[in-house]
Parts: sequence; C-alpha cells; structure tokens
Amino acid sequence: MKKYLSILCLTVLLAPVGFICFAESVEGPPDVDVSVIDIIKNIVNWVFAIFLGISALFIILAAFQFLTAGGSADKVAEARDKLLYAAIGIGVAVLSRAIVPIVRNILNL
Repeated sequence: MKKYLSILCLTVLLAPVGFICFAESVEGPPDVDVSVIDIIKNIVNWVFAIFLGISALFIILAAFQFLTAGGSADKVAEARDKLLYAAIGIGVAVLSRAIVPIVRNILNL
C-alpha cells in the first residue's frame, strides 16, 4: 500500500513539471519594467502555493492514517505529527504573504 501511495504522491507532485518543460515561452513587450517588489511577489506566490499544496497532501495522508490506525497508538501519534507539520506549513505559507509589505517598508516604497 505504501508503494502505491508513494507512487501516487510522486505522480501528483511531478505532473506539472512535464507541462512546464514543454510549454512555449511567449515573449512580452520589450518595454516591460520589472521591479524588485514584482519579483518578490512572484516568489512569494510560488512559495505560498507550494506550501499549501504540500500541507494539503499532509492533511490527506494524516486523515488516511487516522482512519487506518486501528487503535495503534504509534500510528495515531504519527498521524498527529503529520497534522502538526501541515499546520506549520500553512503557517509558513501565510507568513510568506507578509514578506512583501515588510520589504516595502524597509525600502520605503
């Protein structure tokens, strides 16, 4: 069961890579002005999406482990740890949204 679950998780996580690798790049207008804040916003958006995705995966795995624990204290404790890690991931994702205002205040923009 663990083998199939790990294959499924890897497939879900690596599926977008194929689409990104074979995507056509479209050039924008040559006079686009990109600021540091825009670059930081893009990075923060990616970090936010990645952490939320991984946290959702951990929540699903923890729920599955709770359901299949069968009263085993070790499996229940491991599922609780996964839920804790998911909560930490969501917290980091939410805190990553605070980076842009902090950088704006530091740079006085």
